[in-house]
Amino acid sequence: MGVPAQATRTAIGQDIVSGAHERGSRLTEGQLARPYGVSRVPVREALRTLEARHLLAGRPLFSAGRCRASGSRDR
Repeated sequence: MGVPAQATRTAIGQDIVSGAHERGSRLTEGQLARPYGVSRVPVREALRTLEARHLLAGRPLFSAGRCRASGSRDR
């Protein structure tokens, strides 16, 4: 994972935990790329990692995920 993907993963993960993304909301690569100032590729890598860490659930076709955490890490 390159630096843009790591920074993007950190930023998205922090936003999920802080509640910036509502629990159960659909997060897409395109929706997330613009505010984080990156292309969809680092977002895609970040979403994969966050899904593996159980912060996202169910990303069909690797284009979107559902936010699982709100204020804390759910397992």
